[in-house]
Amino acid sequence: MSEFKELEKGFLNTLLAIEDSLDKIIIVGGWCPYLYSKYLWRKAIPNIPTTTDIDLGVLETGSQRFDHTVYDRLKEAGLVVERIYEKESHK
Repeated sequence: MSEFKELEKGFLNTLLAIEDSLDKIIIVGGWCPYLYSKYLWRKAIPNIPTTTDIDLGVLETGSQRFDHTVYDRLKEAGLVVERIYEKESHK
């Protein structure tokens, strides 16, 4: 399996782990060009840039809070948290 296919699998597993909250979450950052080309435009774009990290934006939820945090859901799904920078907090 190519490295990109493995990254895509991780991306999709991430979405599955938080699927009941997707109406409050927006994908932002480096995965957007790939998602637009593959799922919106349905056009292959050679060497489209992506990143290995997945950036999630959470919509304003007001007084409503996630009973089970997104972070806890990702950990329970077995998704690994990796430091990008040496001094980055690892919570």
